[in-house]
Amino acid sequence: MKVYISPSNQPRNMCRLGHSEKVHCEQLAALMLPHLRKLGIEGKVGTAVGLTNRVNEAKAWGADLYLPLHTNAYNGNVRGTRFGYNPGRSDSRAACETFVKRWRELYPGVVKVAQYTFYEAREPKVPSVYVELVFHDSLEDAQWLHSNMSAAAQKLAECCADVLGKKVSSDVRIKLTREENAVFHKVKVGDVISLTMEQYLLGVVPAEMGNAHIEACKAQAVAARTYAYSRVRNGAVIDDTTTYQAYRAPRSTSIAYANAHRGVRETSGQMLYYNGTPIETAVYSASNGGQMVSAQERWGGERPYLVSGPDPWTQASGAALWGHGVGMSQAGAKYAAEHGKGYLDILAFYYPGTKVLPERAEPPKPEPKPQPKPEPKPVMPDKYLHTALVTTRLATGVNLWRTIGKRGTNGLAPKGAVIYVLEEVSALWVKAWYKGRTGYVDRQYLSEPPRADALYKAKVATVYPLSLGLWQEPRKGVRLMYIANGREIEVLKELNPTWAQVRVGKAIGYVDRKYLREVDDK
Repeated sequence: MKVYISPSNQPRNMCRLGHSEKVHCEQLAALMLPHLRKLGIEGKVGTAVGLTNRVNEAKAWGADLYLPLHTNAYNGNVRGTRFGYNPGRSDSRAACETFVKRWRELYPGVVKVAQYTFYEAREPKVPSVYVELVFHDSLEDAQWLHSNMSAAAQKLAECCADVLGKKVSSDVRIKLTREENAVFHKVKVGDVISLTMEQYLLGVVPAEMGNAHIEACKAQAVAARTYAYSRVRNGAVIDDTTTYQAYRAPRSTSIAYANAHRGVRETSGQMLYYNGTPIETAVYSASNGGQMVSAQERWGGERPYLVSGPDPWTQASGAALWGHGVGMSQAGAKYAAEHGKGYLDILAFYYPGTKVLPERAEPPKPEPKPQPKPEPKPVMPDKYLHTALVTTRLATGVNLWRTIGKRGTNGLAPKGAVIYVLEEVSALWVKAWYKGRTGYVDRQYLSEPPRADALYKAKVATVYPLSLGLWQEPRKGVRLMYIANGREIEVLKELNPTWAQVRVGKAIGYVDRKYLREVDDK
């Protein structure tokens, strides 16, 4: 299997930290090669000048996957990864979707599949994944890439392996030596089974840490996941003893290890990285007796993240030395968690210089969408002469002009609307009000509203000392006027148990029925 990597040749696209897109992508491509080799894949970094020459070079070499490697830019604020394919290329699209799943294990930002018509997405005859790894004009993305260059190279190599059918799995192949484990998994003692990493950890964390404080369980889960990954990523078989890590088949129905199971779930996928690569010796012991022991002292092999020094947490716990004393002390982790330390603090202390990835940052809160300012409720003028009905032949209605000379408009009153005449200006014009807007209306398009016969007369009887609101619609929206308490009005229609249409002088509107008392005409 062969992967042709075509790094960007754009030296003028500068990232926020001062390096060019070309430099970043060439470095990343070079870092990918040893990771590809470990996965049984041959890699080649394109050096030909010109895109046509690179595509031809990949074809002549016999590439199975074409990988244009770029970084993106927009406005300095956007971040994220884009894996692009040419429309119509289902093989390339499937490859992009495979990349997305694997890349999300490492990168904390948004990861998308996009359609590109670029030459390197369009012309290769093999699947092409056009990579725009981060936005180099984003300070956050630029810093992330600088800090995770090696890890990014490894993850991209794993993406390629997934596409090419080279199994890259964190599945754990485990030989069951304990009868209780064999019985639980319905196999024989000595059989080898395969578990997902997270299934495996559900049996490891309770066995190693019990149901300790949640932060101690989370620290144990990250350390155990890292340790297991270094042992099984190349298909090696481990067993269920402390030769590797203690494993006890999880009883999912039991609540005895709720914190341990929760610690596994809440750190899903997280491992310890040093210089962008998962560490190979995430070792730990029951207790260091209050004094950390370095890898150099214990085994003769230096590990910069496994150092010697005092351990005040274990010392305070009173636990004596139990085990090799290198790396995390489980007794110290428990004590620290019980006294307010988080799992990241615990891991940073016992494995100095490492970083937990992928980071579990709080998802960014979406910026609130600007809400349109509500239009002020139209306020009916205190006085008006009478109402009028818009009877124009025009389907749109009549304009409320700003001047009698029809210059500028304050809005439109639709056909059939009732408007309120404020002033009889001339034989041709009236000044009128409609839904909060005032203007001049050609009176030829107006007529007096038909006078409906009243059902009965009623008096206003409110619990308020002053008045009752007359509303433009059968709801409390636009108030036309106040009706004095005790005034006699005409009820035109009873709409429902709550609202009635009434006439007050020439004004027609709606009132709350519970404040009306029918007048006996006899």
